[in-house]
Amino acid sequence: MLRTKITIIAILTVIHLSGFSSSVYGVSSYSPWWTHFSYPFFHGSIMHLICNLYAIWFCLNERTYPKQILIPILYTITVVSSFMYTSGKPTIGISGAIFAMIGINIIQIPTRTNVIYIVSILAAGFIMPQIAGVNHLISFLLGGMIALFTRNIKQFNHDYRRTH
Repeated sequence: MLRTKITIIAILTVIHLSGFSSSVYGVSSYSPWWTHFSYPFFHGSIMHLICNLYAIWFCLNERTYPKQILIPILYTITVVSSFMYTSGKPTIGISGAIFAMIGINIIQIPTRTNVIYIVSILAAGFIMPQIAGVNHLISFLLGGMIALFTRNIKQFNHDYRRTH
């Protein structure tokens, strides 16, 4: 997973440093359809990028799913959440994938610390005006739902094999 993290960090950094205008690629209720697929790769400032890279480094793990499955799941959740809710202001950044990963982690590896951490981060998204709190919440919930679904399938398979 280390190589995957470094690759994601390198891609996001190169895109940010390339000078593309994030306002063109951000998703909003007025933007073209393709921005739903481009917005996770663009960040508004170097601080925005650094915060997301930091979160990727610590949230992305292979204990829940192999990276070949995890990365497409996270990207799909990020895109789906942007179709479920968009505002008039462009949304950019990979934090939807981060919140989806947190949703997966909280189901797969539940601890009291994780719950307190996520509640405070989600609350900050609704208090601070520059943060897409609704998109974060949707991504978090979708990640949690996928984790619950796959956990139930694994449990069903385990129970079925034990009885047959």
